[in-house]
Amino acid sequence: CYSDYGEYVLPVEEYLASTTEQSRQAFENTCQECEEACNDGGYCDESCLADCETYQNLDDNGYVDASEYIQCQQIDVVANNDDDDDNAGDEANDENKNEGDEEQQQLYIGPKCSANGRRIYIGLFTDEDCSVKYDMPEHYTLADYIGFKLWYGTLSATYDHSSSSTSSGCISCAEEKDDDGNGNANNNNNDADEVNEMCEELYDAAAK
Repeated sequence: CYSDYGEYVLPVEEYLASTTEQSRQAFENTCQECEEACNDGGYCDESCLADCETYQNLDDNGYVDASEYIQCQQIDVVANNDDDDDNAGDEANDENKNEGDEEQQQLYIGPKCSANGRRIYIGLFTDEDCSVKYDMPEHYTLADYIGFKLWYGTLSATYDHSSSSTSSGCISCAEEKDDDGNGNANNNNNDADEVNEMCEELYDAAAK
């Protein structure tokens, strides 16, 4: 978008608190529409069904929604046991080492910006404000510390995916319309404007 837009500054946690909720609701609405279309014998989007099935079975597949960590929080570091069969004899030593590491340094998890400032990821930090990045040892990943992988389906909808600094990607602030066109979606039809609740919250929280 190159017109009818605004740029505001606010803390990333406040930004994500509003945008991830909007993103999650939009995704769940899409899944419902997709399932209804398939069940009613209409056009069935197989890729949509696959995405929704993934979302509904995150825990069973060893994933967790990355948006669960948009607020900086302390984590309990888990032991890294990639080769349980080969290292069964060292299990006690690994556990003791992990406990010693936790006593030496408490870790926190929260959102962070990418190097180009255009994307938001989840990372580890050494302070309770998630401002000091934790440098993981080589060959280690975030999953080695928290015990599962992160699914970015919800979080990735809150930022522009383009790597270009001149990208025109924007998040719409227009209220969704219901079937009769009265704008009753998300229970946000009590105000007189046509701005959705997410953008109202962002505007209120932003520095102006």
